[in-house]
Amino acid sequence: MAITLTVAWALFVLAPGLAVFAGLFLSKGKDVVHPAAPAPTSLISLAIVVFGALGTHSIAAVGLLLNDIAGEFTEWRVPFDPNVYRFFLGDRKADRLGTEIALLLVQLLGLSALGFLAARRVARNASPNSTLHALLYGWLSPVIGQLQPEAGYQKHLIAWVVTDLEMSDLPIGYEGQVETISLTGDKQVAWLTLRNCETFVIGREGSARRQTVARETPIPRMQIEGGHITNLAYAVALVPDTIIPAETVDKPNR
Repeated sequence: MAITLTVAWALFVLAPGLAVFAGLFLSKGKDVVHPAAPAPTSLISLAIVVFGALGTHSIAAVGLLLNDIAGEFTEWRVPFDPNVYRFFLGDRKADRLGTEIALLLVQLLGLSALGFLAARRVARNASPNSTLHALLYGWLSPVIGQLQPEAGYQKHLIAWVVTDLEMSDLPIGYEGQVETISLTGDKQVAWLTLRNCETFVIGREGSARRQTVARETPIPRMQIEGGHITNLAYAVALVPDTIIPAETVDKPNR
């Protein structure tokens, strides 16, 4: 029973760190690339959880210290001890135990929410050249850096994907605008979603010719599983804001 309670309290204490971990890897927003969290047993996951918990608990400790300092200079006192950390240190009073547990849960929930929101904001605003950005996006970090907004232009990521699928014994590939790239925990491509993509085949060995497969209209959206991708190339396309898409141009009256 004592071991079970110890594990339970350990999870409560680590709750803010787990919230920081979730905030970092649930900060997808509208980004093209969606990072996946590393394995729970990895050293990176453990470091994020532990130091995230230490950081948020440090913020709470500073708040309690300021409360003690304010109490020394004023007559104001709360009718209970707001320092719930004494519960872990063994200074427990039976008449205040219920209040301390309630305060502990409220404080841990508040710290967890603070850690989650702060980590989410930091992840979304991470510089493409930073270590955190490389941790989140791996080899795709420089690609995302190229997609940063530029005045007067819209940027789109174009990909050429060669798969292990075949047509007439020739590898089939797809070319289109990247909508999303979902990564695995080790930063490999799990899924790749293309918009308005064209199909092509690669010539036989010794030929670098790429032949487009004729279609009346491009494929509106296609999702390709990472296990089927044998080769991947990309480029960033710059589209001036002055170019009006064809579907927005009014047709002349007849």
